[in-house]
Amino acid sequence: MATDWLTPAVVALLAGGAGSALTTVVKARVDLRKARMDEERQPVELESVFIGGAEKAVQALQVALDRAESTITRLENSLTERDEKLADRDRRIAELENELTKTLARLAQLQDRCEQLTTRLAELRDERPAGGV
Repeated sequence: MATDWLTPAVVALLAGGAGSALTTVVKARVDLRKARMDEERQPVELESVFIGGAEKAVQALQVALDRAESTITRLENSLTERDEKLADRDRRIAELENELTKTLARLAQLQDRCEQLTTRLAELRDERPAGGV
């Protein structure tokens, strides 16, 4: 018969070879799928790295902005304080200028009075008799 060669030993050998071949094919397919999954994961992992880097950059910018805002606030306060001091100084200068104007006016009055008294004294000396005390 044509199937005489299919003895149990041959069937076992064929089954073992087929099983081994099937195992090899399955293993190859598993390896292929694993390789594809790894390839698909790499962009995701890179995205994760990029996102993490971007988050750190944003945090660094936020810290820098906070520091800048703090510096700006401090400088604004300093300028406000300086402006107040300058305004006080300007008021004091205006007061001193006003006092100087008043003092100069008073000095002019005193000079006029002094000239009047000097003139009066000269008149009195001229009116006095030349020989008498």
